Amino acid sequence: MLNLKWVVLFLAFVCSHAVESTVETGATRAPKNRWAYATILSTDSFLLPAKVVAHRLRKLDKEIPFVIFATQDVSRPTVLQLEEVGAVVRRIDKMDTPFARDHPEPKFQYTKTRLWCHTEYTSIVHIDLDTLHVQPTPELFQCGSFCASLRHSDMFNTGVFSLTPNNETCIDMIEASSRMASYDGGDQGFFNTYFPEVKYAPMFRPNTESINETAVSPLNSIQRLSAAYNFDVGMYYLSGRQLVQPKIIHYTLGPLKPWIWWSYPIFDMNWIWLEARKEMEAEFGHSVDMLAVVLCEVAFLAIIATAHMVLYLRPHKPRYAKDVEDDAATRIGQREQSYIGFFMIAFAAGAAFVTTPDQLWPSHAWILFVVNTSTLLIFQLTLYSRHRLNTNLPPSTAAQAAIAVAGTVLLWWNITHCISNHGTRYLFVIFAVAGILLFINHTIKWLLFGRSCNQLRYFSLRKR
Repeated sequence: MLNLKWVVLFLAFVCSHAVESTVETGATRAPKNRWAYATILSTDSFLLPAKVVAHRLRKLDKEIPFVIFATQDVSRPTVLQLEEVGAVVRRIDKMDTPFARDHPEPKFQYTKTRLWCHTEYTSIVHIDLDTLHVQPTPELFQCGSFCASLRHSDMFNTGVFSLTPNNETCIDMIEASSRMASYDGGDQGFFNTYFPEVKYAPMFRPNTESINETAVSPLNSIQRLSAAYNFDVGMYYLSGRQLVQPKIIHYTLGPLKPWIWWSYPIFDMNWIWLEARKEMEAEFGHSVDMLAVVLCEVAFLAIIATAHMVLYLRPHKPRYAKDVEDDAATRIGQREQSYIGFFMIAFAAGAAFVTTPDQLWPSHAWILFVVNTSTLLIFQLTLYSRHRLNTNLPPSTAAQAAIAVAGTVLLWWNITHCISNHGTRYLFVIFAVAGILLFINHTIKWLLFGRSCNQLRYFSLRKR
């Protein structure tokens, strides 16, 4: 009987320990399913950055879902592509800013306010789509009821913040949105008005070594986040120093987003984002339809070639040498000779810039830009020579113009990429662009009028 008693006690102990372990493991893992990184998507144009963010978060921590709350403006094909890279896409009603009359742009909205209504999650970390995680940040889910990072002033930035969903807070914020001020007309200004105590809040000190995933943040706790969680590249470029080791990079420079091709190679932080894009596209393929790009380029070159043939093969009425000499002496003045190159290169580069897809891979986009600029410049030179100078542009002259454009742009690109100091790089870009314009203008002037003057001199000798 004694042995049987000890056997029963031993089995009871083992079973109770197994149950406790199971409960503890379930309690540890379950909350991650109730945590979520979240963002708001209200346009198809942000598909590429959304895919990069989704892929990066899945790479860092597969257990925490990345939920994209898409408004009615997001198309079904965009949703399918986002789900393919591992994002959870849910529909959400867009909440317009009450200051839409003064701020009609789509980016001014209050849709982020609705995140507090999603109480199916115990904690949400919101990130804008122009951010990029470089390190895992699970500690942010324990920050508190609301946590954000101050930037430049007493105002905090809403590109990255954590929150604890709560129905009462959600209803109150929606009701307050119509009567509270917003310094920028959008959700950031409204949140700064609604949470004025953030600037007085203590700094969040995460304990990353032992994160208690079962803990629920106090509802009334508000803390400030370190700049490492909302690393502003604008301040980095201005200061020229990396004062903190970033965990989340925020690409805040307006039109200079890292998915825009012409922001390379000037801004070095963009290369980190490009590496993340490379990893995503290596797994899921190109984000830009390369077949469409190639077909558009072929159509563009075909139009230029057709126009060139029509204008070049058009019957041309010859003139006497005296007429040519008079034209050069009277109609083509020194001012026109000095500035015609600027107009040609401005038109060629401007048209090539507009026809290059914004989100094309940077190296491919720069090649496309140089090819189109050279093609348009040659077309203008041919047209000007035939109908203004009354001469035909030799193929060698066209080749020299193309080499002048491609060579200077290639040299500028590589030198800029090799300069590590920010200030030196920016100054070089400014002076180099000015130098390139002067050089190409001088080359065009020499190709057009240097040779024309020699031709006029020969016309005079032949007439004598």
